[in-house]
Amino acid sequence: MPATIQCLSCGATLLEAVGPCTQCGGPVEVSVPFTGVEAKCIAGQVGTVADSPTPIGGQQIRYTAPTGSRSDTSLVGNLFAVQVKPPIDVGRLGEPRVVARVMAHLAMVGKQTTPLPATDQVGEDGVLQISGDRVTVQVVTATPSALFWGRVAKGSGEIQANLTETVDWIHTAIVEKAKLYPKENKSYMLLAVDVGHMGVLAGSALGTQYLNTHGDPSVRFDFGAVWLVGATENHVLSLGNSRW
Repeated sequence: MPATIQCLSCGATLLEAVGPCTQCGGPVEVSVPFTGVEAKCIAGQVGTVADSPTPIGGQQIRYTAPTGSRSDTSLVGNLFAVQVKPPIDVGRLGEPRVVARVMAHLAMVGKQTTPLPATDQVGEDGVLQISGDRVTVQVVTATPSALFWGRVAKGSGEIQANLTETVDWIHTAIVEKAKLYPKENKSYMLLAVDVGHMGVLAGSALGTQYLNTHGDPSVRFDFGAVWLVGATENHVLSLGNSRW
């Protein structure tokens, strides 16, 4: 497969990686896929995603982001484990990355998508035109505990949990975000739960358990879609129904 050249800010696909994005001026990212590993570089830094089975079954993802932050996460049976090292690249700092992954995933499944201007003052983390719909993308980060990301900032954050606990992290993030918007604003909103450093959660095991425990979050909370967004466009999971 050929390299993909994409703007990390607006998600635009470009013909060459020369200078900043010609559409928005943002940083340009080059993705070169290999068998089992996806290598990325941005602003002279190389990022990698290594997704592999574990020796005793399950899945492990080792991710080095273009920012330099690193994570090692695994899901074996019912046991989830993650270690993340700084710098912090979640929250507002992670929004462009998540929106770019959403766009790349939509392109991968054949959806026509165009980035539109977003207004941060009214709470728009990103705005996309998807097959004629104007869709607001809202990003929320999955948080294992109140102290987790603070520990990452200080040197390293790590935690082990069972799958039920990880479902609770995702559900809490969705519930808190759902409280912020009236019903009529959410029908054309894609809620992207950032699990970039916990990519094994964007899989069928968590999806099945979430739906069995809490039901479809799009129906329950009136969102157009709720997606778990991992490190690449291949690590994206729709929780229940999605308009897109």
